[in-house]
Amino acid sequence: MKKLLLLWMISTPLFAGHSSLYKVPELIQLEVQGDDHALTFGPEDLKLNKNQPYVMVIVNDKPFAVAFQYTGLGQAVRSQSLKGSNSVSTESIQLPPNSKVQWQFTPIEQGEFVISASNIAFAQKGPEGKVTIH
Repeated sequence: MKKLLLLWMISTPLFAGHSSLYKVPELIQLEVQGDDHALTFGPEDLKLNKNQPYVMVIVNDKPFAVAFQYTGLGQAVRSQSLKGSNSVSTESIQLPPNSKVQWQFTPIEQGEFVISASNIAFAQKGPEGKVTIH
């Protein structure tokens, strides 16, 4: 019993300290909207907090691949994981037809970044949206 009490006394402060450092990721859902030639994402204006982890689910219910372009945003976040796409760069993610892509990241720099969607077959960008990191 004394060993168990001693173990509890030692481990409790250690775990308590780590739990206050861990932040639960916030969920963001983006959806590809519009027609073949004028694609956009909804919502078009995202506000994120620096050092807050996020899980972004990007839904492409279109029967064609879509490029999610995010100029400068790739350098302003620390990516933890990307699921659902094999094609990613520091400026874009390719969304396969009829898919959901999950991107887990944490913003590490403040700023305003432009996002857009384009049908890969036409290489034509739709209206721009904005991501703001505070």
